[in-house]
This record gives sequence, C-alpha cells and structure tokens, in this order.
Amino acid sequence: MNKSANAERLEAYRLKYGDAAYARLIYEFGGCSIRFPKYIGNFYPDKRKRNDSIRADYYSGLDFDDLQKKYGLSKDRLRKIINTRSYKPTTAQQDKG
Repeated sequence: MNKSANAERLEAYRLKYGDAAYARLIYEFGGCSIRFPKYIGNFYPDKRKRNDSIRADYYSGLDFDDLQKKYGLSKDRLRKIINTRSYKPTTAQQDKG
C-alpha cells in the first residue's frame, strides 16, 4: 500500500526533528486539517508582494514552467494571478518616454 503525501511528509518530519517533536506535533494537531503557507518570513510576507513578484518575473520573460518551480504554484493559479490585475512592467523604454 502506498503512503499518502501527508504520511510521507510526517515521516520526513519525524526523521528530521526526532520522535519527541513528532509526538508533540501529533498531540497538538492530530485530527486537525492545517494548511501552511509555502513561504514565510521576509521572503513573501504577503500575497500582494508575492503576486507582484510573479507578474514581474512573467513579464521579464520567465515561462510558466520556471514560475512553477520558483513559486510552487500550479500553472492555472499562476495564470489567474498574472491576469487578476492590470500590471505594466517598467522598462528602460517606458522610463525614457
């Protein structure tokens, strides 16, 4: 029988942080459904900055495969973010005009 992705992640957590930390995690959150953000701290402090960064990367030439690898989001989600707000990248040509 194959392990679920969650079971594999929990096992990796147990191996990395030890049995005591694993037991505490299960004790505190067992039976709960929790969704953790992919980025924390100063890397992407909020979705607006992350989304602006995605748009800037897209308009600077990154394709969807590269964006997926960098941000860990699906192509569909990336498309929605890129098309949500009008975003005009600044270029040297625009700055001169």
